[in-house]
Amino acid sequence: MRTSAVVTVLMSGVLSAGCSGSLGESGLEGSDFGGAGGSYWPSEPDGGLGGFSGDGDPGETGGMPGAGGESGAGAAGGFDGTGGSPNGATGGSGGNTGTGGNTGTGGNTGTGGNTGTGGNTGTGGNTGTGGNTGTGGNTGTGGSVDPGGDLVPMFVAVGRGGRTIMSCDDGYSWIHDRQLTSDNGDHLEETDKGFAYGAGKFVQLIGWGEPASLQISEDGVSWSRAYTEVDNDWGTIGFTGDSFMMMNQRNAVRATQPEGPWVEVTDHDCGDHVREGGGGGVGPGIMMGNCGSLYTTDRGQTWKRASACSSVTDFGGIGHRGGFAFGDGLFVAVDAQGDFCSTPNLGSTWRNGSIANFRDGPIEELGKVFFANGEHWAMVGPIGHSTTDGVNWSTTEFLPRNTGIMLHAIASSDTGAYVAFDRVTGQFYRSMDAETWTKTTKRSSSPQFQRLLFGYGKASSECPAQ
Repeated sequence: MRTSAVVTVLMSGVLSAGCSGSLGESGLEGSDFGGAGGSYWPSEPDGGLGGFSGDGDPGETGGMPGAGGESGAGAAGGFDGTGGSPNGATGGSGGNTGTGGNTGTGGNTGTGGNTGTGGNTGTGGNTGTGGNTGTGGNTGTGGSVDPGGDLVPMFVAVGRGGRTIMSCDDGYSWIHDRQLTSDNGDHLEETDKGFAYGAGKFVQLIGWGEPASLQISEDGVSWSRAYTEVDNDWGTIGFTGDSFMMMNQRNAVRATQPEGPWVEVTDHDCGDHVREGGGGGVGPGIMMGNCGSLYTTDRGQTWKRASACSSVTDFGGIGHRGGFAFGDGLFVAVDAQGDFCSTPNLGSTWRNGSIANFRDGPIEELGKVFFANGEHWAMVGPIGHSTTDGVNWSTTEFLPRNTGIMLHAIASSDTGAYVAFDRVTGQFYRSMDAETWTKTTKRSSSPQFQRLLFGYGKASSECPAQ
């Protein structure tokens, strides 16, 4: 049951900088698609052409109307009805090529067809909606915009032991379950440390207490492995809109492609281990880790502190539990006790408080923080807490009741469908309202799944282009 009565929170508006704990996975902020309307042709004696189909800048309207054509003096009507009529009627205003009309009757002045409408009024393509609203996921970076072409929409989940699995049928089934090791430990070379989606690639950071490395895939099926040239104890990864960033307790590195090269940026030396973090936004975006409330909005060139986040992002507040997410311009951090901080403007203003009635359950119930379908979610086993503004929170009890349902990660696709998993049992779920859930695929529970993202990957034999 979804409680619509928004919970009471403690707030303090802090004009400051700061840093939160670890981000969950990043997604891409939606880029605007949609075309500009068409150009118009000057009047033609044989009937004006409509307008070209719009394919310009986002959200522009059809363009200037095509001038019909001047009177056809005894012309043979319009040419195959390409918009406009010989009698000078107004041609189409962009949009699809006009339907023209019946061939004219020779000498009669411009009866050459139905008055050319020039096609449907050109809206320049779909009015630029900026793509689908970001479905970032944990360490969410806004969302994944459909880039068109032959790319396939897909969910990808990752976990301990370098485990990965994917779905390309909108979450109904899960395939290509693979792992580097069956060991479920958290101080291994294959231990999960972060997950990001950007530049058309899914990237998992692995390795804790051992050399860190990256697992990289463009289709969710085949994965390559890469090591960074700088340091090897990274605690988190995020995608900030134009580059990947990783942090540890001393410094940070960035790269436009996960394969490198990775460039070291300004040291921050927060003093504590970074166990979680993430980023999001457009351009430089924002990047934060659970390290002294430090964050950056200029790709690590400078670091600031968000005092509103100091208690949330302290060492131990966010780690195996809690996390960060970015979506729809909002950056949110929640710790294991339900304390939160957020910024709607990349750090210009910070707010904080506590989620009322937060279920501070045992560790097997508490999940991380994700962005899905316009909401930031803090997952706590049988219930979820969600917010659209980073201040006011609602509580959803996952259904059906009394079935042992627990959800630790959530993501949404471009169809609006939600998917989630129970990391304890390896059970995957699907829902259209984030309240009532249906079981789909069940996999082994070890190594445990940890994170979940939606994005667009290259087509494969198992996931062909539509």
